[in-house]
Amino acid sequence: MPACETCGETITQPLCGACLGRQMAAWLQERVPERPELLLQLEDLTDDVLGDGEENCIKCRGPMRVCGRCYSEKVFSWVTRSLPFHAPEFETLFLGGVPEPVAFRPVRLLARA
Repeated sequence: MPACETCGETITQPLCGACLGRQMAAWLQERVPERPELLLQLEDLTDDVLGDGEENCIKCRGPMRVCGRCYSEKVFSWVTRSLPFHAPEFETLFLGGVPEPVAFRPVRLLARA
């Protein structure tokens, strides 16, 4: 399975930045409709993670190279700086449902005596 270019973990929930970004843009428009420039900034953040990748998004079938968690964390960092009042809600909505990457270690099986 393909790995995320940011964290190196296997992409297990292949939802691309473009699809997540559309959901985040809708949330942003609801919260701060008077700040349309923020949508352009979000679009720039999204463009940074798009491109050729070995995994395809399960929603749009577009190629992806960064996992949903890394993309969401990148946008969360931006939201924290740009809209600190809305950061806790963003974190709950967009990071609460994406599990932390899990590092698997090989398990040594014991031989039966």
